[in-house]
Amino acid sequence: MTNNKKEHSMGTVTVSKKAALQAAEYIAKNTDGVAEMTDKSKRGDLTRILLGKGGTKGVYLIKEADGLNVEIYVICRYGANAANVCKNISASVRSELGDNMGIPIKKVTVRVEGVDTLGR
Repeated sequence: MTNNKKEHSMGTVTVSKKAALQAAEYIAKNTDGVAEMTDKSKRGDLTRILLGKGGTKGVYLIKEADGLNVEIYVICRYGANAANVCKNISASVRSELGDNMGIPIKKVTVRVEGVDTLGR
C-alpha cells in the first residue's frame, strides 16, 4: 500500500501508508488500558534504526488483494481487561481507517505482548 485513493464529489483524497500507520498507532496508544506500544520482535527495532522505515512502533500494514490487514502489538496496563482493550482498539482502527479514511480493511489483529506491572 503506497497510497489509497477515495473518490468524493469534490475530488480525490489520497491517504499515504505513513498516515495510516500513524493513525492506527495514535488510536492504539490512546486506548484505555494500553501502557505502551511494542514491536513484534527486537529485529523490527534494528530494521527501523538501520533502514529508517516507518516511524511508528507496533503497527504493521499488510496489503492483500481484497483489503488491508492491520497488526498491532501492545503492552497492557496491569488490571486492564486485555480482551476489551483488544476489541476497543480493533473497532476504533477499523472505524478510523475504513470508514473515515476509506481504506478497505480486511482484518485487524491486536496482540498483547505483555503486561506492565510497574505502572509506567
